Amino acid sequence: MKPDKNIVIIGGGLGGLVCGAILSKEGYGVTVVEKNAKAGGCLQSYSRFGAIFDTGMHVFGGMNADGNIRRICRYLGIEDSFTTIDFDTDSTAEVFFGQDKERYAVSLSGDRFVDSLSSIFPSQRAGLERYKDAVGRVMEDLDLFHLRSTPRMPVPRSEDFLTPADAFIGKYITDARLRAILASVNILYGGVKGTTPAYLHCAITSIFLNGACRVAGGYSTFADALAGCIKSHGGVIITGDAACAISTSGGSATSVTTASGRRIEADAVISSLPLEAMLSMVDDDRLFSRTYRTIPQKKRDSVSAFIINAKIKPDAMEYSDSIGFYLEGTEAAWSADQGMKAEKIMYMTPPMIGQGRNAETFCAIVPMHWEAVSRWESTTHGRRGDAYHRFKQEMAALAISKLSASLPSLPEAIEAIDTASPLTIRDYTGARRGAMCGYLNDCADPIPFLPVNTRVPNIFLTGQNVNMHGFCGVTLTAVQTCEAIFGRDYLINKLNLL
Repeated sequence: MKPDKNIVIIGGGLGGLVCGAILSKEGYGVTVVEKNAKAGGCLQSYSRFGAIFDTGMHVFGGMNADGNIRRICRYLGIEDSFTTIDFDTDSTAEVFFGQDKERYAVSLSGDRFVDSLSSIFPSQRAGLERYKDAVGRVMEDLDLFHLRSTPRMPVPRSEDFLTPADAFIGKYITDARLRAILASVNILYGGVKGTTPAYLHCAITSIFLNGACRVAGGYSTFADALAGCIKSHGGVIITGDAACAISTSGGSATSVTTASGRRIEADAVISSLPLEAMLSMVDDDRLFSRTYRTIPQKKRDSVSAFIINAKIKPDAMEYSDSIGFYLEGTEAAWSADQGMKAEKIMYMTPPMIGQGRNAETFCAIVPMHWEAVSRWESTTHGRRGDAYHRFKQEMAALAISKLSASLPSLPEAIEAIDTASPLTIRDYTGARRGAMCGYLNDCADPIPFLPVNTRVPNIFLTGQNVNMHGFCGVTLTAVQTCEAIFGRDYLINKLNLL
């Protein structure tokens, strides 16, 4: 497809904005249609109680000198438009076991990884070396992660690639406590015992091994940089107006219509929505086979989350460059009873611009199944009733009580709390059942990756339901989506020159 063609992008989250920035830079006409009042999706930040909070908790990598994300940002000209803060390489993570009040401060950084963990578990040094090497072998199968030419349907070469993540860890590590520590990062990918494939665990672990970071001062600064790139190259971002229909003619998409009645002519359409949402918009059911249409029904949703954002009183709590994981016990790392007992929690103090010694905010995420809030699924924001508000208050109190064993100063340090449930995530992102990580990745799934191409030649997919979720996964998938429009290796070759 030649430049000057108009591309309509449905959804202004990370995937939609990265696609829009790349395409507009390459001379395509871009129109991004976003249902919310501001683009950004899970990258959005908001102000409450005089503090800045993010709508999600993002940990990402690839910002080292020749990293994949840095090269994409350099190509887009936004490399200096936001500020990143690295995690502490000597104490990247703190894992606290509630049952016996044991705390482990460990390094997940590449150079320190084996030494840090084997100093606590000396009998596991050889296993840790083998585990680290196995992570590297699995990652070699993810060509896109290395900005290499990617086949339409990648074929894994590593024998561990589709092994269940818990079995992958257990293959190399015999100590139950150490297995739980390594598995604690599964909160970042919604890991399910016996189901989630090792490649997803390795992708997240590799981010830490190669240098993980966060955006300081709110992730909206990154979203704003992408939006600015789109606009500077002549693109348009429409907010507060949801796409509701995709019109077709002769087997191809021709336009997108919004809820307000706007009709936007399109030479191609990119959807960052869940597949079932895109399919429901297309005016001709015959364009997609029955088999293709049943894919969303065959996919399970990843777990959702209960999110606590707290404003911290001045000078009441120290800021930390580590990420924290609370596990009730060694089995809690793969607990199926997610949410109601708060058996595992991820937490951190988000960095601010010019971050000093003390924390300004605190964020905690409790994985939570949709069933915990399904009784209110037909309600709307602001009209969910007293029982829902009591539920949120009780969940926040339970999580904070659990965390106080590891962070004794936390309860008294909190000045104000804002919470979000799976309902909030569903309503804001459009993710079915508030899925935090898109469709559940299943090692037994015959279609582990959704292709970015669809059965309609000018309708493409991007976002967290294709390949992998998360900051890195969605950004790299956007590269693949744009490659499908540009032609194979056009963009990859440019990025590899940077």
